[in-house]
Amino acid sequence: MTPKLGSKKGQITAFIVIGILILALAGIFFASSGKPQVERAEQQASSALNQLQRKPLVDYITLCLEETTSQAIRLIAGNGGFISPESFMQTV
Repeated sequence: MTPKLGSKKGQITAFIVIGILILALAGIFFASSGKPQVERAEQQASSALNQLQRKPLVDYITLCLEETTSQAIRLIAGNGGFISPESFMQTV
């Protein structure tokens, strides 16, 4: 008994269809697995940008606080612990 020519064509067609399905599934897998990495990279870039934009503001506020507190400490130390000692009445 010789195999029919039509059955070999059917086998080849089945293998081609299975191969196409495997390639499609692999493509879907790789496409979907790449999205979390892209999203994570975007989040890291966004947080780094926010920190870079925030740093000059934090530095400015820190500088202002240091200047203001050092002036206040010098004023209080020079007046014996009071900001304006002339406004207090001394009682004996």
